[in-house]
Amino acid sequence: MSQVLAEVLDAELELVRDLIAACREEQQALRRDDLNRLITAVEIKKKLAVELAAVEKRRLEAQAELGAGAEIAGRTGTGLAEKKADLVKALRELKEINSTNELLIRQSLAYARRMLALLLPDGGREAGEVLFSRTV
Repeated sequence: MSQVLAEVLDAELELVRDLIAACREEQQALRRDDLNRLITAVEIKKKLAVELAAVEKRRLEAQAELGAGAEIAGRTGTGLAEKKADLVKALRELKEINSTNELLIRQSLAYARRMLALLLPDGGREAGEVLFSRTV
């Protein structure tokens, strides 16, 4: 059963690495203001997120089959601890990239709001209707 869990962890790590690549692509698109590239990156991220959720479910099932007390970190002989460490490291990297992307998106949104306020009467509101949402 440890072999099944190892395979699931490998699959999960591969998906996280693919997600990191998609997030980096998203970041480049945001920096270059490339809408087509951004749309493509977001679609890839959506697909990978769905796949990652399915693999995560398989991982939880495999862990449950190993036993409620079976902790990945304690299984160094099977290489599971190393796989877990690699996955945790990749997830931290993904979180950092997502934080940067969030900042870039907020900056772009703030810029767009300022431009709308300058270009449109009532700061972007027309007949009581919001032309640009204030929420992200």
